[in-house]
Amino acid sequence: MLGSLMNATYLDKIDKLSVVAMLPDGTAEAVRSSIQGAHIVAGQFPPETSQAIVQGSSEAFTAGMTEAMLIGAIIMAVTAAITAVLLPKRVTPFQEGKGEEVSYEGNPQDKSAVNPAA
Repeated sequence: MLGSLMNATYLDKIDKLSVVAMLPDGTAEAVRSSIQGAHIVAGQFPPETSQAIVQGSSEAFTAGMTEAMLIGAIIMAVTAAITAVLLPKRVTPFQEGKGEEVSYEGNPQDKSAVNPAA
């Protein structure tokens, strides 16, 4: 999902570059396919055109990555908030054979915090 978002942004920005519109179809398609393709194609043109292709494709790639990472960060933050709200604050595992539950307050690895449930 995030990769598709990144690619859509990249293509949108690439298609708006005037230098790409002037390229032959096969060459323009290589620029649209990936940032690596754009950099390879750029090496086949004079310095001014090459720099425009490299700069435009790098900016398009960065814009796509920025959007994808922002959406990913928002998804992670929302997921963390939901998890913090929904998970119980205390864990009370059943101890087989004891016939009672034991409550762990704080760190479950810290056995000094064990209190038999009332």
